[in-house]
Amino acid sequence: MILLKPDIQVLLWISAYTLLIFGITFSFLTSRNQKILYTAFVFCFFIYNGYGIAYPSGVYQGFGDMYAVFLAVLSLGYILFLALVRKEVNYAYQGTIGLLRKLFNDRLVVNTAIGMYLAVCLFRLCYPEFKLLLLFNPPKPDILAEFSSRFTNPPDTISKLVQALSHLVFPFYLISVTYYRNNIFVFAFLIAFPYYLLYCAQSYISRSEVIGVLFILFAMQWYYRPRARKYLVIAAVIILPIVPIMLVKYQEERAVYGQTDLNISTGDALDYLIYSETSFPTFSNKVIRSDKHIDLKRYFIWMVTLPIPKAIIGSVNPPSAGMEMSEILLGTRSGRQGFFALLAGLLTESVYIYGVRCYFLHAVMIALVMALVVRLTENEPLLFVIFITLTLNLSYALNRAGIGAVLPAVVNLYFTLYLLFFLGYLKRRWRLI
Repeated sequence: MILLKPDIQVLLWISAYTLLIFGITFSFLTSRNQKILYTAFVFCFFIYNGYGIAYPSGVYQGFGDMYAVFLAVLSLGYILFLALVRKEVNYAYQGTIGLLRKLFNDRLVVNTAIGMYLAVCLFRLCYPEFKLLLLFNPPKPDILAEFSSRFTNPPDTISKLVQALSHLVFPFYLISVTYYRNNIFVFAFLIAFPYYLLYCAQSYISRSEVIGVLFILFAMQWYYRPRARKYLVIAAVIILPIVPIMLVKYQEERAVYGQTDLNISTGDALDYLIYSETSFPTFSNKVIRSDKHIDLKRYFIWMVTLPIPKAIIGSVNPPSAGMEMSEILLGTRSGRQGFFALLAGLLTESVYIYGVRCYFLHAVMIALVMALVVRLTENEPLLFVIFITLTLNLSYALNRAGIGAVLPAVVNLYFTLYLLFFLGYLKRRWRLI
């Protein structure tokens, strides 16, 4: 496969601009978490939405200017929202954190939360199809079967209830896992095992989830075991050369049909991986010039009703920018033969949702969400694992797969924790509880 090579001058311009905005914004940030989230976002934004601007074909003519405006608006918005929400979020934090510390220093509470979440995960291997034996004989990865099942086998009522229960318990499971942070083997097992169960249930997990598990394990050990940092660096140096080959091979295995040569060197695998992970802007021209846009009314209804159980309000028929852009790029409708999700990146999605004149509004909303996440978690070690998982969502996953793949996770998976913070806010700020 012949891969396009980027224009070095364009790449240098994009890199220099990114570093300039990053450096200015970084100088205004005051806490570790503020800096971690912003750094992660900018790095992923550059990789998935900036680097590819230098490729010679497929990039919308004004995409570089859009990149510059989007990054500047998001950076300024992040600084402003951090200041604007600080006081009110602090009321929520002060009204809640004492209860969380008391609960999750109790081993019985911790083990109960862990047991409940793992039981829910195991139930997925028992219903609607009994797959429990796959724990001992895991299936081969099959992305096509998993993807097609979304259209042919929608979840029934029981499956939806089980999913809702897993969402309710999930944030408390993560906090409970932190209790075992000093036992690296137990901690690693508790982080990775739910993903293994998910893989057995659907014969597939994404590369993003695999990378996420590794990142969480590394970040948590780095944070809680400073004396072991030099060993973590050594381990990373040893493992990193193997990662590109393993990711390419996993992509080959999960796709069922051959796409790449399995007998490839680290350099070739890295070259292929860099191209596949940075070429998203090459889809921008076709999407933007199609003059098609998301249904904004349905989009806003979807955002507002995300945390509300659909059993109460019924289906809202949510739009999907990712799926709709894939239809434009592939020239076929979702669910038909030959259709698959083709990622176009966050910036192209922003234009598809808000248009070429207002695409920067996406940056404003994202900056607000980032500021809220940081302010809720930045002062408490107990919440560091939740901060890390949210950082993965708001940097890597968001820039790669877009808002439709990330916002449901950011809102629904942590909804019970947000509810606790809201009750704490009412208690501390207004004395209503």
